[in-house]
Amino acid sequence: MRILLTILTLLCLTAVAFGGIAATGTASSGGTGQQTIDFSGMSLTAYCVVVVTGGHSERTDSIVGPLASEGYTAIVVDSSSGLPRSGAWYKRMGTVPDADVTCYSGAASDGCAYCAIGLTGVDSTVIDAAGTKTTGYGAPNPPSITTVTDSAWVIAVGASTNYDATPGNISGYTNDVTNKGSEFGNTFTVAMATKEVASAGAENPGAWDAWADGTFGALSVAIRPGVYAGASPGAIDITTTPVGAAVWFDGVDTDSVAPTVIGGLAAGDVVVKLTLTGYRTFTDTVTVIAGDTIVVNETLPKNTYTTSSGPGVW
Repeated sequence: MRILLTILTLLCLTAVAFGGIAATGTASSGGTGQQTIDFSGMSLTAYCVVVVTGGHSERTDSIVGPLASEGYTAIVVDSSSGLPRSGAWYKRMGTVPDADVTCYSGAASDGCAYCAIGLTGVDSTVIDAAGTKTTGYGAPNPPSITTVTDSAWVIAVGASTNYDATPGNISGYTNDVTNKGSEFGNTFTVAMATKEVASAGAENPGAWDAWADGTFGALSVAIRPGVYAGASPGAIDITTTPVGAAVWFDGVDTDSVAPTVIGGLAAGDVVVKLTLTGYRTFTDTVTVIAGDTIVVNETLPKNTYTTSSGPGVW
């Protein structure tokens, strides 16, 4: 089972593999700033999961990560005083993935950097095990994490006050992404790498092999693969009478109306809801099968109301 990945970096000064883009940005002058990560360099698909990591140097502002309005869920965050403020967050996209995400970049004199990674074939629970974190001095050394599911993906994250463009690698890990930012002499470097752990159990990533010593925070994240991750994605073909019903999956508006075919779905159960003004709402659980298209063809009954001659209506 494999989760397919697409990679993006923000503030990179050199090109990276995996379709990374170069961008620059610092905190806004005079207070807490915001930095937008552009996803245009990523080949995101419908219902993929985006994991954002990064943060900013430690000054007076402890807020870190995507803005609350962006809809991300925190996996693990370390905003301890005296350490680089860092964390990891995720969001499952809808039919049309977001074009970007805006994150906090710290106080006016903070260096900041963020990275993002897109994953498909992720289970509906997303997280396979609670994220872990540690701090120290030296090369960032992500802590051990115990995966629950075979073939889960572990994402190792390091953040340091050192401004290091070449932190090296973690042995056995791939999809390396590095990013750094500096403002008024305050520096921040973030890096991430991934590994598919074949058998569930304890995974200790180890340290980056060339990262210059500095005060660091390090995180480990485990992402759960779908039951049939790696097989051809499934699809749902939806038709309604009358046409025009809004399509919702697992409580999320897909921004599609029937008739429509929505593909790129991981195998598993999806709660399908169809809504149309003047008609009764249809809700049912549909099991997506890898490589197959499941057909939903539903006639929506009209809403009916009964009036009485006495007090009150219907």
